[in-house]
Amino acid sequence: MAKLNYDSYSTYDDMLDCLSEVIEDDLKIRLSKSAVVIVLADESTDIANVKRLDIYAQVISDVMKPSTHYVTNVECTDATGLGIVNSLLHELHSRGVESEKIMSLGSDRASVMTGKHKGL
Repeated sequence: MAKLNYDSYSTYDDMLDCLSEVIEDDLKIRLSKSAVVIVLADESTDIANVKRLDIYAQVISDVMKPSTHYVTNVECTDATGLGIVNSLLHELHSRGVESEKIMSLGSDRASVMTGKHKGL
C-alpha cells in the first residue's frame, strides 16, 4: 500500500473544512431531535487576553440516552451577563435550538453567570 502525503496547505484546509461540516451537521441533527437541551457554558480569557465563551450542550437521544457535545468556543466581545446570553442564544439559534427548548444552564457559578441582578 502506498503512503500518501498531504503537504499542500489548501488540501489540508479543504479536508479540515469537510470534517468540520460533517461534525457540525451531526450536532445540528442531535440538537433538533432532542426534546430538551441543557446548556453548559463557561466564560474565560485566553492567552491573548480575549474573552471567550465555551459552550457545550447535553441532549437526549431517541432511546432516552443523554450525551454531551461540544458546541463552540467563540470570542465574547461583551462579557456582561447580557452580552453572554446574547452570544449564547445566537450560537444556539444558528444551530436550530430555540430558547423554549433550553431546559437548564450549567456554569461555574461566577457572578456574571448566576448573579441575581445582572447575571446570565
